[in-house]
Amino acid sequence: MSEDNAPAYACLEDWVSQWLSPTINHRLGDQSQPGECWCEQWWDHAEALNRIYALWQEWEVARATSQMSTWWIYHFESHWRALTGEDGPFRECHPALHGESSKHIPDKALPCQPMPPETMAALPEGIPPHQDNPL
Repeated sequence: MSEDNAPAYACLEDWVSQWLSPTINHRLGDQSQPGECWCEQWWDHAEALNRIYALWQEWEVARATSQMSTWWIYHFESHWRALTGEDGPFRECHPALHGESSKHIPDKALPCQPMPPETMAALPEGIPPHQDNPL
């Protein structure tokens, strides 16, 4: 990016605390009423961390290229629904109620077994058998 298009935020945490959190004003649910689920410890949910990181990266590009409407429609809306929906990574977490501290339930990994060597060998060329998490 050129100097004019330098990132607005130095890191993901800054973007979440200084832009996303103050900007988004959706009704959050709790155990007694419907609504979207959010977790104050969003960074402790692997899926959320990766999705929110992707949102931030695309937000920076959209901001620099005057594509914010596209970002809202094609990036934010779909990721937000996946993150805060009833099956999303925050489904067991609830905001603080009546002076109580918020409830946070850490992720459980999907069960999986190691890929058999013959399956790994049969992967099309160019598809790595393992990718490190970019975060």
